Amino acid sequence: MVNSDPGDLYEADGYTSFTTSSGQMVGLQVRVVFDNGISETVSWSTNGINQSDWSVTQGPGSTFSNPFVVRNLQSSFAITTLEFHGGGTTTLFDRGVFPSTSGTANGRDFIELSNIRQNQDIEVTYFDEIRTAGSSAVGDIFAGMRINFSSGLTQADGALRFVSDTDTSINLIRLVTRRNPEPGAAVFFCAACSVLVSRRKRRLSE
Repeated sequence: MVNSDPGDLYEADGYTSFTTSSGQMVGLQVRVVFDNGISETVSWSTNGINQSDWSVTQGPGSTFSNPFVVRNLQSSFAITTLEFHGGGTTTLFDRGVFPSTSGTANGRDFIELSNIRQNQDIEVTYFDEIRTAGSSAVGDIFAGMRINFSSGLTQADGALRFVSDTDTSINLIRLVTRRNPEPGAAVFFCAACSVLVSRRKRRLSE
């Protein structure tokens, strides 16, 4: 099931690439949540994300037709949620819906290619819509994408493979209006706040 939620409003000045691949998504924030309640947020590198207990990679080639690959690398806990967010970067998610935002190409919704388990329901939500500067949001491009697993992605399930189109903006995607934040957006925002508070405490203690 694929849904969308307007969430917070972001803005981009224009778009420079419609064949975005892994190396162009550096800085994209990816958050994983395990069924024991532990979560972790990691920034995308040129080769994706390769942690000791989970990984997400993509490509080679454009996200329009070359899949993301998600692996749970440990057997103790299942992955219940995986979230991507491009706010403050140049990466955005482009859905395959019409009408399309002026200046963008046709997008493509999440499509699972792996069929990991027959009784596993996957719910995908695109959130935090993006508008082009000087225009209204159309509802086809978003800063975030969230994947929820009904019974968790386990190590035994193997790799989840899916395509979901991304594009690249000409400069950083910026927050315009904070509405009622979705849980994931709030977590990303609070993580940034925690860094600022930590830095301020260090300055005061010096």
